[in-house]
Parts: sequence; structure tokens; C-alpha cells
Amino acid sequence: MREKITVIVSRHSGAHLIKPTIKHLGFKCYSAKGDRELALEPIPGRPLLVWLRNPRNTLISAFRWKGAKEPDDRALAAFIVAQKNGRTPLSFLQAWAERWVDYAGSVQVRFEDMILPSGIDLVRGMAKLWNAPNEPDEVFNRHYRNGTFTGRHSDWRAWFGPRTLDVYAGKGGLRLDKVMGYA
Repeated sequence: MREKITVIVSRHSGAHLIKPTIKHLGFKCYSAKGDRELALEPIPGRPLLVWLRNPRNTLISAFRWKGAKEPDDRALAAFIVAQKNGRTPLSFLQAWAERWVDYAGSVQVRFEDMILPSGIDLVRGMAKLWNAPNEPDEVFNRHYRNGTFTGRHSDWRAWFGPRTLDVYAGKGGLRLDKVMGYA
């Protein structure tokens, strides 16, 4: 393994895809989870990759992780503002975005861009930027073409009903969309 790359990825945002991609390009990958991620101080000179995902889809992924099998507007609205360890899923994403989205010197990659054909170009770009020792096309094929990634992701439009949309907007979700570039 060569140089370490710090990868900033919030839970339920596709860490299972970007972390092995970085590793198989030939780099060590360091990331922190939860509130530790908000306190992390990047090491000067170490490449920093900020992995973004539409925050509404991140919330859907977290909701499904908790066992939801199908859209339930009332339950989803309650979930995104339910407190756990002093934070709600939505407030964590807001704090995460404020901390990392425009971090100076970082490279941003969007989960939604990792589908063909743009995904292969992104992996090639990362390989070139950091002078990766391993073949980027092979790495992309391993994780995206031949792996578990289907090119589909949670579709918030199928899950967010009127109640969830109101709660999301009322608790700052529309500002979060804008901060993360999804408005």
C-alpha cells in the first residue's frame, strides 16, 4: 500500500463502495464514523476525498437499515427527527455537511456519479490525481460492474410523502440540499 487517503463518508452513503475502491487503487483508506467523523482533523498533505450522496437518499438508506421494507410517510417523518445520542439523522447530516462539503483542498465524489459511463471516468481521475499503482478500469469493474453495485440507489421520491417533505423542509432539509449541491 502506498500513501494514505482520508475518506470522509457519512453512514449510509455508500462507504461499502468507495472504501474498497480506494484500497484497490493501492492506497490505505482512513475514515471515521459517527461523531468522530465530525471531530476528525485531516492530516496536512494527505489527500482528502469527501464522498457525497443525496441527503434524502442517505436518510432512506438509514431508514431501510433500521428495517423499513416499504415507504411509510408517517414512520419516515418520525425517523428523520428522532433523537439518538443527542442528534437526529437529519441534524447529523446537517453537521456533517457544514464540516466537510467545501473543505479546502478536498476532492469531492458523488455516489450518484459512480454509474456508467461517468463512474469509470471518476475512478480514472482519482487514479491519475493520486498516481495510483493499480489499474483503475480493473478496480472499477471489480466494485461497480461486477460487484454489488447495481447502478440504482434509494429513490427518495418513492419514499418521501407529504408529511416527510414538510418535516424535512421545516427542519432545514432544503438548506442541506443546497449546501450539498442537490438543490
